[in-house]
Amino acid sequence: MANTYGDFAHALLRAIGAPINASTLGFMLAWMNKESGQGDFNPLGVNYQGHGQWDASSFGAGVAATASYLLHGSYEGPLLRALQSGKVSLNSAGVGDVLYHWSGNGYRTFSNDINTDKVAAARLGTASPGGGGGAGASGAGGTSPAELSGILTGLGLDPHLFRDFITQAVQQGWTADEVAAQLYRSPEFKNAFPGIFNPDGSLKMSASDWTQQVYGEGGIMDTARQYGIKVSRAHAGLLIGNDVSPTEWAHRALIYERATSSEVYRQSFNSVLKAAGQPALDQKGWWDLIAGKSDTRIENIYEASALRAGGLEISPRAALRASRQIGAPGEEIDVQKLVEQVQQTKDFIAPELRAAGISDADLAVLTSGADPKGIASALQQILKNRQALVGNRLVGAGAPSSGGLYPAKVEGL
Repeated sequence: MANTYGDFAHALLRAIGAPINASTLGFMLAWMNKESGQGDFNPLGVNYQGHGQWDASSFGAGVAATASYLLHGSYEGPLLRALQSGKVSLNSAGVGDVLYHWSGNGYRTFSNDINTDKVAAARLGTASPGGGGGAGASGAGGTSPAELSGILTGLGLDPHLFRDFITQAVQQGWTADEVAAQLYRSPEFKNAFPGIFNPDGSLKMSASDWTQQVYGEGGIMDTARQYGIKVSRAHAGLLIGNDVSPTEWAHRALIYERATSSEVYRQSFNSVLKAAGQPALDQKGWWDLIAGKSDTRIENIYEASALRAGGLEISPRAALRASRQIGAPGEEIDVQKLVEQVQQTKDFIAPELRAAGISDADLAVLTSGADPKGIASALQQILKNRQALVGNRLVGAGAPSSGGLYPAKVEGL
């Protein structure tokens, strides 16, 4: 099936680590429409190494070479950053200057008033995205050193580290597809995309999918920036290798941000770690904790710390025990809301709770929906007795109750 301008736009955005959304895709298609498809598999008119219009030998080679220009060119930075931000327009800072250089002083702007569906569906190799014609023909024979360098740099790899690989590819006349197959087997590729392989040697994902998960919208780097965490390519590979999903990474990043931005929370966190027989965390220890394989340990420590930081009267050891009984493994618990529910219940029947030996830790577990001590019936009786004393003067929405366990807050108490 022939490749289209839409296919190229999607692949190029993935290759440069830009999110694929209405803004970036619309900009890319309008830009391709302006360039009018110069060269086979070259819709943005890349002038490769100053040799004029360039025909790429394959779709992948064209994407890689174009990505190389955007990622490593001397003046393309403002446009690259705008695309990677997910919000790009002709008014984005510096974009007009980039287009002016890119076009050989030909234009600073182009029309956004296009039929994006029509452009996206047009086949590569046509005179213009709106015109007819077939797909561009792939080049015959092997791949040139320059094109190999473009493929590598488009994947974010330094061609200088692959000199032997390039020499072998040229000597043996590998096609672009053969280059890709051999590249996946090279140690250089494994080092460039850490975590991409399964233990059995198979790929977890493609290189472009790895790039999207790390650098795309809502990806590892995006979340890291949101929470002020410095993450390297190797760090991202550790998360991927440990099968930490983007959703789980976002939750762990939130834990990290809360535990390191508040002195009260940080002290609470380390006190819980001490109760668990673990040392307080330094910077490396924090990373090892949040990047480790998925288990309940991180969530338990976080929940225990939040119970203490929320103001409950609970020891580190009791908080840790309670956290292990709160929620199912992998379930995200709104600990702040849970603490508020416990505090509201305490406001209503604090003296009776103390007399019955029901602790804050017991209430936290019970409020989450668990009852390992079998105290729900006793608590219900305490609540009924208290309500009988104050009558029916109940107001407001009431304390949340895990199945109606707790009454509304009593007026005047």
